[in-house]
Amino acid sequence: MQNKAKEKKGILKGGNLNPFLVLMTMVVICTIVSYFVVPGAFDRETVDGVSRVVAGSYHSVERTPLSFFEMFLTVPNGLAASAAMMFAVIIAFCFIGGILGWSEHIIPFVPIIISLAISLGYDALVGMAISGFACLIAFASAPFNMFTVGTSHTIAELPMFSGWELRLISLIVICLMALLWTLRYARKIKNNPELSLVKDIDNSSLILPVDEEVAFTPARKLSTLVLLVSIVINIVGILQWGWSYTHMATSFLMGGVVVVLLNRVSLEKAIDLIVDGCKGAFVGAAIIGVARAVQWTMTEGGLIDPLVHSLSSLMQGACTYISTVGMFLANFFINALIPSGSGQATAVMPIMVPLADMLGITRQTAVLAFQYGDGISNTFWFTNGTLLIYLGLAKVPLKKWYKFILPLHAMYFVLEFVFLFIAVQIGYGPF
Repeated sequence: MQNKAKEKKGILKGGNLNPFLVLMTMVVICTIVSYFVVPGAFDRETVDGVSRVVAGSYHSVERTPLSFFEMFLTVPNGLAASAAMMFAVIIAFCFIGGILGWSEHIIPFVPIIISLAISLGYDALVGMAISGFACLIAFASAPFNMFTVGTSHTIAELPMFSGWELRLISLIVICLMALLWTLRYARKIKNNPELSLVKDIDNSSLILPVDEEVAFTPARKLSTLVLLVSIVINIVGILQWGWSYTHMATSFLMGGVVVVLLNRVSLEKAIDLIVDGCKGAFVGAAIIGVARAVQWTMTEGGLIDPLVHSLSSLMQGACTYISTVGMFLANFFINALIPSGSGQATAVMPIMVPLADMLGITRQTAVLAFQYGDGISNTFWFTNGTLLIYLGLAKVPLKKWYKFILPLHAMYFVLEFVFLFIAVQIGYGPF
Protein backbone atom coordinates (compact mmCIF):
# COMPACT_ATOMS: atom_id res chain seq x y z
CA MET A 1 0.00 0.00 0.00
CA GLN A 2 2.84 2.36 0.90
CA ASN A 3 4.60 1.55 -2.38
CA LYS A 4 1.45 2.45 -4.30
CA ALA A 5 1.26 5.78 -2.46
CA LYS A 6 4.90 6.52 -3.28
CA GLU A 7 4.31 5.51 -6.90
CA LYS A 8 1.43 7.93 -7.14
CA LYS A 9 3.54 10.63 -5.58
CA GLY A 10 6.25 10.08 -8.16
CA ILE A 11 3.78 10.24 -11.02
CA LEU A 12 2.20 13.43 -9.78
CA LYS A 13 5.44 15.16 -8.91
CA GLY A 14 5.63 16.79 -12.31
CA GLY A 15 2.43 18.71 -11.64
CA ASN A 16 3.72 20.18 -8.40
CA LEU A 17 5.95 23.24 -8.09
CA ASN A 18 9.06 22.23 -6.19
CA PRO A 19 9.07 24.41 -3.03
CA PHE A 20 12.88 24.35 -2.85
CA LEU A 21 13.11 25.72 -6.39
CA VAL A 22 10.59 28.47 -5.61
CA LEU A 23 12.37 29.48 -2.40
CA MET A 24 15.84 29.46 -3.94
CA THR A 25 14.52 31.55 -6.84
CA MET A 26 13.27 34.05 -4.27
CA VAL A 27 16.73 34.12 -2.68
CA VAL A 28 18.33 34.94 -6.06
CA ILE A 29 15.72 37.62 -6.85
CA CYS A 30 16.11 39.23 -3.40
CA THR A 31 19.90 39.26 -3.82
CA ILE A 32 19.61 41.07 -7.16
CA VAL A 33 17.02 43.52 -5.81
CA SER A 34 19.33 44.40 -2.89
CA TYR A 35 21.52 46.27 -5.42
CA PHE A 36 18.68 48.48 -6.65
CA VAL A 37 16.24 49.05 -3.76
CA VAL A 38 16.22 52.51 -2.19
CA PRO A 39 17.64 51.70 1.28
CA GLY A 40 15.74 52.63 4.41
CA ALA A 41 14.91 51.31 7.88
CA PHE A 42 12.59 51.79 10.83
CA ASP A 43 13.72 52.32 14.39
CA ARG A 44 12.66 49.53 16.72
CA GLU A 45 12.01 49.45 20.42
CA THR A 46 11.57 46.57 22.83
CA VAL A 47 8.42 46.72 24.97
CA ASP A 48 7.80 43.92 27.47
CA GLY A 49 10.34 41.77 25.68
CA VAL A 50 8.73 42.22 22.24
CA SER A 51 10.48 44.11 19.43
CA ARG A 52 8.19 46.65 17.75
CA VAL A 53 8.52 49.06 14.83
CA VAL A 54 8.40 52.76 15.79
CA ALA A 55 5.80 54.47 13.62
CA GLY A 56 7.09 57.45 11.63
CA SER A 57 10.73 56.52 12.19
CA TYR A 58 11.54 55.43 8.64
CA HIS A 59 14.84 56.93 7.51
CA SER A 60 17.57 56.46 4.93
CA VAL A 61 20.40 54.03 5.63
CA GLU A 62 23.45 52.76 3.79
CA ARG A 63 22.83 50.23 1.04
CA THR A 64 23.85 46.66 2.02
CA PRO A 65 23.73 44.52 -1.15
CA LEU A 66 24.62 40.85 -0.85
CA SER A 67 27.65 39.48 -2.62
CA PHE A 68 27.63 36.33 -4.77
CA PHE A 69 29.22 34.39 -1.90
CA GLU A 70 26.72 35.74 0.64
CA MET A 71 23.85 34.59 -1.58
CA PHE A 72 25.02 31.01 -1.11
CA LEU A 73 25.66 31.68 2.57
CA THR A 74 21.94 32.30 3.08
CA VAL A 75 21.09 28.58 3.02
CA PRO A 76 23.40 27.42 5.86
CA ASN A 77 22.48 30.52 7.85
CA GLY A 78 18.78 29.78 7.33
CA LEU A 79 19.21 26.15 8.36
CA ALA A 80 21.11 27.18 11.49
CA ALA A 81 18.54 29.83 12.46
CA SER A 82 15.63 27.39 12.20
CA ALA A 83 17.36 24.40 13.81
CA ALA A 84 14.92 24.14 16.75
CA MET A 85 11.84 24.11 14.52
CA MET A 86 13.41 21.61 12.10
CA PHE A 87 14.38 19.27 14.93
CA ALA A 88 10.85 19.39 16.37
CA VAL A 89 9.37 18.48 12.96
CA ILE A 90 11.74 15.58 12.48
CA ILE A 91 11.25 14.21 16.00
CA ALA A 92 7.45 14.43 15.78
CA PHE A 93 7.35 12.47 12.54
CA CYS A 94 10.04 10.05 13.67
CA PHE A 95 7.62 9.15 16.44
CA ILE A 96 4.49 9.10 14.29
CA GLY A 97 6.00 7.98 11.00
CA GLY A 98 8.89 5.78 12.08
CA ILE A 99 8.16 4.10 15.41
CA LEU A 100 4.41 3.70 14.83
CA GLY A 101 4.91 2.77 11.17
CA TRP A 102 2.92 5.70 9.72
CA SER A 103 4.29 6.61 6.26
CA GLU A 104 3.50 9.78 4.30
CA HIS A 105 1.31 10.90 7.21
CA ILE A 106 -2.22 9.57 6.59
CA ILE A 107 -1.76 8.73 2.91
CA PRO A 108 -1.61 4.93 3.50
CA PHE A 109 -4.98 5.12 5.27
CA VAL A 110 -6.74 6.95 2.42
CA PRO A 111 -7.08 3.86 0.14
CA ILE A 112 -8.61 1.96 3.06
CA ILE A 113 -11.25 4.64 3.66
CA ILE A 114 -11.93 4.89 -0.09
CA SER A 115 -12.41 1.11 -0.32
CA LEU A 116 -14.74 1.20 2.69
CA ALA A 117 -16.81 4.03 1.19
CA ILE A 118 -17.22 2.16 -2.10
CA SER A 119 -18.21 -1.03 -0.24
CA LEU A 120 -20.91 0.92 1.60
CA GLY A 121 -22.48 2.08 -1.65
CA TYR A 122 -20.84 5.51 -1.99
CA ASP A 123 -18.09 6.54 -4.42
CA ALA A 124 -14.33 7.16 -4.26
CA LEU A 125 -14.89 10.92 -3.95
CA VAL A 126 -16.75 10.40 -0.68
CA GLY A 127 -13.89 8.23 0.59
CA MET A 128 -11.33 10.89 -0.30
CA ALA A 129 -13.49 13.64 1.22
CA ILE A 130 -13.84 11.94 4.61
CA SER A 131 -10.12 11.11 4.80
CA GLY A 132 -7.65 13.24 2.84
CA PHE A 133 -9.90 16.29 2.51
CA ALA A 134 -10.84 16.14 6.20
CA CYS A 135 -7.14 16.02 7.09
CA LEU A 136 -6.35 19.06 4.95
CA ILE A 137 -9.24 21.04 6.40
CA ALA A 138 -8.24 20.21 9.98
CA PHE A 139 -4.63 21.17 9.22
CA ALA A 140 -5.84 24.44 7.72
CA SER A 141 -7.52 25.74 10.87
CA ALA A 142 -5.93 23.74 13.69
CA PRO A 143 -5.53 25.81 16.89
CA PHE A 144 -2.22 24.10 17.73
CA ASN A 145 -0.72 23.63 14.28
CA MET A 146 3.02 23.53 14.97
CA PHE A 147 3.88 24.12 11.31
CA THR A 148 1.81 27.22 10.52
CA VAL A 149 0.73 28.77 13.84
CA GLY A 150 3.79 27.59 15.74
CA THR A 151 6.23 28.94 13.15
CA SER A 152 4.29 32.21 12.84
CA HIS A 153 4.14 32.72 16.60
CA THR A 154 7.88 32.17 16.89
CA ILE A 155 8.56 34.86 14.28
CA ALA A 156 5.89 37.25 15.64
CA GLU A 157 7.22 36.83 19.23
CA LEU A 158 3.75 35.81 20.39
CA PRO A 159 3.22 33.32 23.23
CA MET A 160 3.19 29.90 21.59
CA PHE A 161 -0.35 28.96 20.45
CA SER A 162 -1.92 31.92 22.25
CA GLY A 163 -5.36 32.95 20.99
CA TRP A 164 -6.26 29.29 20.50
CA GLU A 165 -9.85 29.82 21.62
CA LEU A 166 -10.95 31.71 18.50
CA ARG A 167 -9.07 29.29 16.26
CA LEU A 168 -10.79 26.37 17.98
CA ILE A 169 -14.22 27.88 17.30
CA SER A 170 -13.13 28.47 13.71
CA LEU A 171 -11.97 24.84 13.41
CA ILE A 172 -15.31 23.51 14.67
CA VAL A 173 -17.31 25.65 12.24
CA ILE A 174 -15.04 24.88 9.26
CA CYS A 175 -15.08 21.13 9.91
CA LEU A 176 -18.84 21.16 10.48
CA MET A 177 -19.35 22.85 7.10
CA ALA A 178 -17.12 20.24 5.42
CA LEU A 179 -19.03 17.44 7.14
CA LEU A 180 -22.45 18.73 6.11
CA TRP A 181 -21.29 19.34 2.53
CA THR A 182 -19.87 15.81 2.25
CA LEU A 183 -22.95 14.21 3.85
CA ARG A 184 -25.17 16.11 1.43
CA TYR A 185 -23.25 14.72 -1.54
CA ALA A 186 -23.03 11.20 -0.03
CA ARG A 187 -26.78 11.06 0.61
CA LYS A 188 -27.50 12.25 -2.93
CA ILE A 189 -25.43 9.59 -4.66
CA LYS A 190 -26.57 6.89 -2.23
CA ASN A 191 -30.13 7.51 -3.39
CA ASN A 192 -29.13 7.86 -7.03
CA PRO A 193 -25.65 6.56 -8.06
CA GLU A 194 -26.09 8.23 -11.46
CA LEU A 195 -25.51 11.59 -9.74
CA SER A 196 -21.98 10.60 -8.74
CA LEU A 197 -19.32 12.95 -10.18
CA VAL A 198 -17.04 9.96 -10.83
CA LYS A 199 -19.65 7.50 -12.11
CA ASP A 200 -17.78 7.03 -15.41
CA ILE A 201 -14.48 6.06 -13.76
CA ASP A 202 -13.60 2.41 -13.15
CA ASN A 203 -12.95 2.09 -9.40
CA SER A 204 -12.72 -1.71 -9.18
CA SER A 205 -9.00 -1.51 -8.40
CA LEU A 206 -9.72 0.73 -5.40
CA ILE A 207 -11.45 -2.04 -3.45
CA LEU A 208 -8.80 -3.50 -1.16
CA PRO A 209 -8.76 -7.07 0.19
CA VAL A 210 -8.97 -7.37 3.96
CA ASP A 211 -5.92 -8.79 5.72
CA GLU A 212 -7.41 -10.73 8.64
CA GLU A 213 -3.98 -11.60 10.04
CA VAL A 214 -3.28 -8.02 11.15
CA ALA A 215 -4.34 -7.69 14.78
CA PHE A 216 -4.66 -4.64 17.02
CA THR A 217 -2.47 -6.14 19.73
CA PRO A 218 -2.24 -4.80 23.31
CA ALA A 219 1.20 -3.37 22.48
CA ARG A 220 -0.22 -1.45 19.51
CA LYS A 221 -3.12 -0.21 21.61
CA LEU A 222 -0.71 1.07 24.27
CA SER A 223 1.48 2.63 21.56
CA THR A 224 -1.52 4.56 20.24
CA LEU A 225 -2.29 5.66 23.81
CA VAL A 226 1.30 6.89 24.21
CA LEU A 227 0.87 8.98 21.06
CA LEU A 228 -2.32 10.56 22.42
CA VAL A 229 -0.71 11.21 25.81
CA SER A 230 2.31 12.80 24.11
CA ILE A 231 0.03 15.15 22.18
CA VAL A 232 -1.89 16.11 25.33
CA ILE A 233 1.33 16.69 27.27
CA ASN A 234 2.58 18.97 24.50
CA ILE A 235 -0.64 20.99 24.52
CA VAL A 236 -0.52 21.39 28.31
CA GLY A 237 3.18 22.20 28.18
CA ILE A 238 2.61 24.92 25.60
CA LEU A 239 -0.38 26.51 27.33
CA GLN A 240 0.68 26.15 30.96
CA TRP A 241 4.46 25.91 31.00
CA GLY A 242 5.44 28.01 28.01
CA TRP A 243 7.14 25.16 26.17
CA SER A 244 9.32 25.87 23.12
CA TYR A 245 9.96 23.67 20.06
CA THR A 246 12.83 22.03 21.94
CA HIS A 247 10.52 20.92 24.76
CA MET A 248 7.98 19.60 22.25
CA ALA A 249 10.64 17.60 20.41
CA THR A 250 11.91 16.15 23.70
CA SER A 251 8.40 15.06 24.68
CA PHE A 252 7.89 13.17 21.41
CA LEU A 253 11.36 11.65 21.68
CA MET A 254 10.55 10.30 25.15
CA GLY A 255 7.25 8.93 23.84
CA GLY A 256 9.14 7.16 21.07
CA VAL A 257 11.40 5.46 23.61
CA VAL A 258 8.34 4.23 25.53
CA VAL A 259 6.83 2.80 22.32
CA VAL A 260 10.09 1.01 21.52
CA LEU A 261 10.03 -0.65 24.95
CA LEU A 262 6.33 -1.57 24.70
CA ASN A 263 6.84 -3.30 21.36
CA ARG A 264 10.09 -4.96 22.45
CA VAL A 265 11.91 -3.52 19.47
CA SER A 266 15.64 -4.15 19.41
CA LEU A 267 17.98 -1.17 19.61
CA GLU A 268 19.21 -1.75 16.06
CA LYS A 269 15.65 -1.98 14.71
CA ALA A 270 14.62 1.14 16.66
CA ILE A 271 17.45 3.11 15.06
CA ASP A 272 16.39 1.88 11.62
CA LEU A 273 12.81 3.02 12.31
CA ILE A 274 14.01 6.43 13.47
CA VAL A 275 16.07 6.82 10.30
CA ASP A 276 13.02 5.86 8.22
CA GLY A 277 10.98 8.45 10.10
CA CYS A 278 13.66 11.07 9.50
CA LYS A 279 13.54 10.38 5.77
CA GLY A 280 9.81 11.07 5.70
CA ALA A 281 10.14 14.28 7.73
CA PHE A 282 13.38 15.65 6.31
CA VAL A 283 11.84 17.38 3.29
CA GLY A 284 9.36 19.33 5.42
CA ALA A 285 12.05 20.23 7.94
CA ALA A 286 14.50 21.29 5.24
CA ILE A 287 11.88 23.55 3.63
CA ILE A 288 11.69 25.49 6.91
CA GLY A 289 15.45 26.04 6.83
CA VAL A 290 15.56 27.05 3.16
CA ALA A 291 12.60 29.39 3.68
CA ARG A 292 14.53 31.03 6.50
CA ALA A 293 17.25 31.67 3.90
CA VAL A 294 14.77 33.96 2.10
CA GLN A 295 14.21 35.86 5.36
CA TRP A 296 17.97 36.08 5.94
CA THR A 297 18.52 37.40 2.39
CA MET A 298 15.86 40.09 2.77
CA THR A 299 17.16 41.13 6.18
CA GLU A 300 20.85 41.30 5.28
CA GLY A 301 20.07 42.89 1.91
CA GLY A 302 18.03 45.64 3.58
CA LEU A 303 14.79 44.76 1.78
CA ILE A 304 12.25 44.17 4.55
CA ASP A 305 11.84 47.70 5.90
CA PRO A 306 11.61 49.37 2.44
CA LEU A 307 8.99 46.78 1.46
CA VAL A 308 7.05 47.30 4.70
CA HIS A 309 7.27 51.09 4.23
CA SER A 310 5.92 50.83 0.67
CA LEU A 311 3.09 48.48 1.61
CA SER A 312 2.10 50.50 4.68
CA SER A 313 2.06 53.69 2.58
CA LEU A 314 -0.06 51.94 -0.05
CA MET A 315 -2.54 50.64 2.53
CA GLN A 316 -2.47 53.69 4.82
CA GLY A 317 -5.83 55.00 3.68
CA ALA A 318 -7.60 51.64 4.01
CA CYS A 319 -9.42 50.61 7.17
CA THR A 320 -7.86 47.97 9.40
CA TYR A 321 -10.26 45.29 8.25
CA ILE A 322 -9.58 45.86 4.53
CA SER A 323 -5.83 45.70 5.23
CA THR A 324 -6.34 42.41 7.06
CA VAL A 325 -8.31 40.99 4.14
CA GLY A 326 -5.48 42.14 1.87
CA MET A 327 -3.03 40.08 3.95
CA PHE A 328 -5.32 37.07 3.67
CA LEU A 329 -5.66 37.35 -0.11
CA ALA A 330 -1.90 37.82 -0.56
CA ASN A 331 -1.21 34.61 1.35
CA PHE A 332 -3.94 32.79 -0.60
CA PHE A 333 -2.05 33.39 -3.86
CA ILE A 334 1.42 32.94 -2.37
CA ASN A 335 0.33 29.46 -1.26
CA ALA A 336 0.08 28.48 -4.93
CA LEU A 337 3.85 28.99 -5.17
CA ILE A 338 4.89 27.79 -1.68
CA PRO A 339 2.59 24.87 -0.72
CA SER A 340 4.54 24.25 2.50
CA GLY A 341 2.76 25.91 5.44
CA SER A 342 5.87 26.29 7.57
CA GLY A 343 7.91 27.39 4.55
CA GLN A 344 5.38 30.06 3.65
CA ALA A 345 5.17 31.25 7.26
CA THR A 346 8.94 31.59 7.47
CA ALA A 347 9.04 33.51 4.19
CA VAL A 348 6.13 35.96 4.68
CA MET A 349 5.72 36.53 8.42
CA PRO A 350 8.89 38.69 8.73
CA ILE A 351 7.09 41.10 6.39
CA MET A 352 3.59 40.74 7.83
CA VAL A 353 4.61 41.34 11.44
CA PRO A 354 6.07 44.85 11.05
CA LEU A 355 3.39 45.65 8.47
CA ALA A 356 0.72 44.75 11.02
CA ASP A 357 2.46 46.97 13.60
CA MET A 358 2.44 49.89 11.17
CA LEU A 359 -1.21 49.46 10.19
CA GLY A 360 -2.55 49.01 13.71
CA ILE A 361 -3.37 45.34 13.20
CA THR A 362 -2.61 42.97 16.06
CA ARG A 363 0.06 40.40 15.30
CA GLN A 364 -2.35 37.65 16.30
CA THR A 365 -4.78 38.87 13.63
CA ALA A 366 -1.97 38.89 11.07
CA VAL A 367 -1.18 35.27 11.99
CA LEU A 368 -4.86 34.36 11.54
CA ALA A 369 -4.91 36.06 8.12
CA PHE A 370 -1.84 34.04 7.15
CA GLN A 371 -3.30 30.77 8.47
CA TYR A 372 -6.53 31.24 6.53
CA GLY A 373 -4.70 32.28 3.36
CA ASP A 374 -2.36 29.31 3.56
CA GLY A 375 -4.64 26.64 4.99
CA ILE A 376 -7.92 26.06 3.24
CA SER A 377 -6.42 26.99 -0.13
CA ASN A 378 -4.44 23.73 0.15
CA THR A 379 -7.64 22.01 -0.98
CA PHE A 380 -7.84 24.29 -4.02
CA TRP A 381 -4.41 24.86 -5.57
CA PHE A 382 -3.32 22.20 -8.07
CA THR A 383 0.28 22.91 -7.06
CA ASN A 384 -0.32 21.18 -3.71
CA GLY A 385 1.34 17.77 -4.03
CA THR A 386 -0.57 16.24 -1.12
CA LEU A 387 -3.93 17.11 -2.66
CA LEU A 388 -2.81 15.60 -5.96
CA ILE A 389 -1.78 12.39 -4.20
CA TYR A 390 -5.19 12.11 -2.52
CA LEU A 391 -6.97 12.71 -5.83
CA GLY A 392 -4.69 10.20 -7.56
CA LEU A 393 -5.40 7.52 -4.99
CA ALA A 394 -9.15 8.06 -5.46
CA LYS A 395 -8.90 8.37 -9.27
CA VAL A 396 -10.72 11.69 -9.05
CA PRO A 397 -9.87 14.08 -11.94
CA LEU A 398 -9.02 17.63 -10.91
CA LYS A 399 -11.95 19.11 -12.82
CA LYS A 400 -14.35 16.74 -10.97
CA TRP A 401 -12.80 17.80 -7.67
CA TYR A 402 -13.33 21.47 -8.51
CA LYS A 403 -16.95 20.78 -9.34
CA PHE A 404 -17.34 19.24 -5.88
CA ILE A 405 -15.31 21.77 -3.88
CA LEU A 406 -15.76 25.22 -5.47
CA PRO A 407 -19.20 25.99 -3.98
CA LEU A 408 -17.85 25.05 -0.54
CA HIS A 409 -14.80 27.23 -1.10
CA ALA A 410 -17.04 30.19 -1.84
CA MET A 411 -18.75 29.65 1.52
CA TYR A 412 -15.36 29.29 3.21
CA PHE A 413 -14.27 32.65 1.83
CA VAL A 414 -17.30 34.31 3.42
CA LEU A 415 -16.67 32.47 6.70
CA GLU A 416 -13.01 33.53 6.76
CA PHE A 417 -13.97 37.15 6.15
CA VAL A 418 -16.38 36.93 9.09
CA PHE A 419 -13.75 35.52 11.47
CA LEU A 420 -11.20 38.11 10.35
CA PHE A 421 -13.79 40.82 11.02
CA ILE A 422 -14.34 39.40 14.51
CA ALA A 423 -10.57 39.33 15.10
CA VAL A 424 -10.25 43.00 14.12
CA GLN A 425 -13.22 44.06 16.23
CA ILE A 426 -12.06 42.33 19.41
CA GLY A 427 -8.41 43.32 19.02
CA TYR A 428 -7.44 39.66 18.81
CA GLY A 429 -4.35 39.31 20.94
CA PRO A 430 -2.60 39.30 23.33
CA PHE A 431 -1.07 41.78 20.88
